[in-house]
Amino acid sequence: MVSERKTLVQPAFTDRLLVKGREFTIVSGGRTLGTALCFWVRPCFCGADARAVRSGMILSTHAIVGGAIAYMLPSHPIVVAVAGFVSHFVIDAIPHWDYPLQAISVRKNADNRLLKADRRLWMDLLTIATDASAGFALAILLFYPSAPIWVIALGAAAGMLPDPLQFVHSLYKREPLVTLQRFHVWIHTKRKLNWQIGIVSQAAFAALVAATALVAKQ
Repeated sequence: MVSERKTLVQPAFTDRLLVKGREFTIVSGGRTLGTALCFWVRPCFCGADARAVRSGMILSTHAIVGGAIAYMLPSHPIVVAVAGFVSHFVIDAIPHWDYPLQAISVRKNADNRLLKADRRLWMDLLTIATDASAGFALAILLFYPSAPIWVIALGAAAGMLPDPLQFVHSLYKREPLVTLQRFHVWIHTKRKLNWQIGIVSQAAFAALVAATALVAKQ
């Protein structure tokens, strides 16, 4: 297949491009950021912004950690909520794998106000909903009935909450969301693992946290 090369100078968005059978070279300020060759209608991740449309660590990992906190402190729901929320940032500092999103972006300067209700968006929502639901289910399965279901759900939800707040920030750039997003981007690891190591390491981490909590409370 013969590819047509195009050069985009100072594009408004460099995180994803819809192309088919074309090679795009992205240039900004006279500096080449990256080149991508795509043969299918799909998002292309180019150069320095390849991580821009990835989510945070798998949500179910955050949910299990939040559930473990609830298991340890079932009589202190406020502490569970705060500790679960804070745990998200601590875990995000650990090198991990982020699954890609096709339409939704949670990068530093993301703007999701122009999202269209197309197949890519629905696939993103299905992926996120499946991930979060699995997290809730696993947390409850692991830690109920030693802690009330609602406290476990609270811890799991608090553990996942910072990621949805990134999306809210992309729609409504106001305080305290601006400061929270700045902190989230700052603390988030810049080291990305490949998906094979990433999935195994996150599963092992979640299992270790759950096992530690279960053993510690025996």
